[in-house]
Amino acid sequence: MPEHCAAFSCSNRRTIESRARGITFHKFPKDKDVRKKWEVALRREGFTASVSTVLCCQHFKQGDFDRTGQIVRLRDGVIPSVFSFPVHLQRLVKGRATSTSRRAEESLSVASQDSQEKATSDPQPQHDDDHGYALPASPAALKTRLNEALARVESLEREKNAMARENRAKSTVKSLLGELREKNLINEELKEKLEFYSDLQIDLMAKQGHEYTKDYKEFVLTLHLHGPKAYKYLRETQHFPLPHPHTLQRWLRSVDDKPGLNKMMLDMLERRCQGDQAKYGCVSLMLDAMSIRKHVQYNPHNQSMSGFVDMGDGISETDVATEALVFMMVGLQGHWKAPIAYFLTKSLSPETQRVLLIHALEELHARGIRVVCVTMDGHASNVSMCNQLGCELKGDPQEPLQTSFSHPVTGENVFVMMDACHMLKLARNMLQVYSPIATTTGHISWRYINHLNDVQKKDGLHAANKITDKHVYFENHKMRVSLAAQTLSRSVSVALRTMRDLGYSQFKDCEATAEFIEIIDRLFDTMNGRNPRAKGFKAPLGALNWMERKAFLSRAREYLLTLVTKDETPLHRSKRYLSVIGFVINIDTLMLMIPELLKVQRYVLTYRLSQDHLELLFNSIRASGGWNNNPSASQFQAIFRRLMVRCGVSPGETGNVAAQDNTVSLSAVEMSFPETAEEHPSPFANISALVCDHSYLPTRFGGLVENALVYIAGFVVRKILRKLSCDVCRSSLVRDAVPSSFDKSYHLLTLKNNGGLVIPSQGTVKVLRAAERVIRQASPMPVPKVLTVTHIVREEIGTEDVFLLGEHIEETQFGIDNHNSDLLSLVVSVFIKIRLHHIAKLTSLELQKGSTRKKLCKTVLLQGF
Repeated sequence: MPEHCAAFSCSNRRTIESRARGITFHKFPKDKDVRKKWEVALRREGFTASVSTVLCCQHFKQGDFDRTGQIVRLRDGVIPSVFSFPVHLQRLVKGRATSTSRRAEESLSVASQDSQEKATSDPQPQHDDDHGYALPASPAALKTRLNEALARVESLEREKNAMARENRAKSTVKSLLGELREKNLINEELKEKLEFYSDLQIDLMAKQGHEYTKDYKEFVLTLHLHGPKAYKYLRETQHFPLPHPHTLQRWLRSVDDKPGLNKMMLDMLERRCQGDQAKYGCVSLMLDAMSIRKHVQYNPHNQSMSGFVDMGDGISETDVATEALVFMMVGLQGHWKAPIAYFLTKSLSPETQRVLLIHALEELHARGIRVVCVTMDGHASNVSMCNQLGCELKGDPQEPLQTSFSHPVTGENVFVMMDACHMLKLARNMLQVYSPIATTTGHISWRYINHLNDVQKKDGLHAANKITDKHVYFENHKMRVSLAAQTLSRSVSVALRTMRDLGYSQFKDCEATAEFIEIIDRLFDTMNGRNPRAKGFKAPLGALNWMERKAFLSRAREYLLTLVTKDETPLHRSKRYLSVIGFVINIDTLMLMIPELLKVQRYVLTYRLSQDHLELLFNSIRASGGWNNNPSASQFQAIFRRLMVRCGVSPGETGNVAAQDNTVSLSAVEMSFPETAEEHPSPFANISALVCDHSYLPTRFGGLVENALVYIAGFVVRKILRKLSCDVCRSSLVRDAVPSSFDKSYHLLTLKNNGGLVIPSQGTVKVLRAAERVIRQASPMPVPKVLTVTHIVREEIGTEDVFLLGEHIEETQFGIDNHNSDLLSLVVSVFIKIRLHHIAKLTSLELQKGSTRKKLCKTVLLQGF
């Protein structure tokens, strides 16, 4: 089959005719970097070269070829550059944008045109009346010109007097503050702060060409940041000569690592947006505050004190900063994020936070970047800020909430999202405090999660969930999202239903709790989707699944609004209303925002709307200095400088910070066991899950352990199938369906299975039961080794065809390998490794009890500094 050239609109093929014409074809290079440059040079959207993809020689320059041998070859590292692109693929060359350049070009064109006219004709000298220095030919015309000039001077005088009348009683700042306080446009605290500028003459600013002084800049910036209503009233209603907000925005820009909107980062994003509008032109903006340590330090570089409140405006504050408010952008398409600003603050008011957000939106719009969504946590100041911007987050939730506000420049909708991780933690905390909670199907109670932990600790195995004491007693770990996500997960919901179906009396009425956990889990997965290839509720939102997901969001919204506390107060009107209203806000936002985004992109990954990106930045800042406590203001600034240079900490493949070298930590203790080594207690010492018969080894377990062993057996089989090549042995480990003799030991696997789990054969489960008995019999002695467990299990099973291999045993019994024996050893070894990891984890959890971090750790560590 002839090979075609992969270039756009090129019809050359590898044929006899093309060979006669001297056209050669060249495959894409194997080097990944050069291959990527070839693909980019083609300018074909979504194009990826295969092994057989070729380009013809007409797309290379003559100097790109090496013709010294019999075969025409390309030189190393050359990139194709000769193409005939259509108009929409051609790169536009921007002309000069400055006014000086435009005037110079216009003057050159006029001069050129005049020279051409002069060359073609011989003009006669004429009198030019257009020039100001040329007098009219007649006295009447001269008098007319004089009258027009006098009329214009009189008009200018009238305009000047009108401006003076508008500003007649407002000559100083002191005369304004009383009026603004009477109109309740500023509070008493702001009035006292502005009285420092009482002697400032306002009327001087009305003179054109007057340069703004430092005091005047400080006054208007302070007024605009802390009293935006007063600023708007003076400028638009009273027509005071205050600078335009765009001018203030320019003053707020910072250079290098100073607080404020970072100009270097914004310039970089503007250049990238001009190069790839689809990738960098549509973003989500998230904001959050990070606590910093109160610490004042002298900076010898700029000869000033650092650690005070700094909004990037150059105003000297006397309050010591306690927080760093950070703005970060995350691209809705493409894998990128960038911090664009930070401000050193102390108890920032919603009004000031609103002004800073508006400045950021205006600055990003000026650089061609559209902010679709603003993400924040559920702090009261954030809710108040959103309401001031135009949202109605505290309205009647029975009707759709107003979860968007108008863009300050374009008027487009900017949506608001509450961080899904923060909402999940609030839901977990609410469930523990307000339990039981009434629903239409029963009562939701935290005690079922407590009972599940107790049963699993007693039996020594988990019903395919991660519930431990840390999940139940989380007071010292409230900020850990993983604990909340593992508590309110589908695995816990399935475990509760399994315990109920197995006849455990503590879980008799747990259906309402399981339903609540399942709905919260699905909501969190929908609002935290990060994998384009994920399935179920973790899948990205696209045109194919949006209608189904929209129906679920509507049902979940109605369900949340039916929750009632034990004193019959609707949960969305209680003190912890945000645990419900936060999800309602996100649901209403997704209902309106997703259809709009799907018009310009194939799917939406909701993880791009999560505050995780900002939390990871905070973790990097805390870890960058080698400490895990909050940094001081100067330390934060130094770390932020490094982050700006690298545009974020460059993490490794799995971690937040990459190692700089291959240094290995050496141990000062030899890896030998002394004869008097301390013996750790066995995790099975107090477990009564074994139902013993009259033999030395128990033959039956409780219902939870039986179901857990079947579930683990499926995982063991999945790992073995990757190593096993014998088809007969592979088929002996699995079943197509749950056995007909259903004894409830497969019940957990059935509830957890959505089509992707492996159903182990009864022989595999029998081997795992025997291995589990050996492990439990070994306690309180150390856990036996793999060979010991395999030997005991083989002796117990004997010559029984446990895997139902049949004639296959005879075929392999006298050969080099005995498949029946090898299969049993493989199953036991894989299972033992899994169980040893679990036993080690249980032992570590027992040793860690009582060693939690103190609540006042930071106060103690930083005392005296």
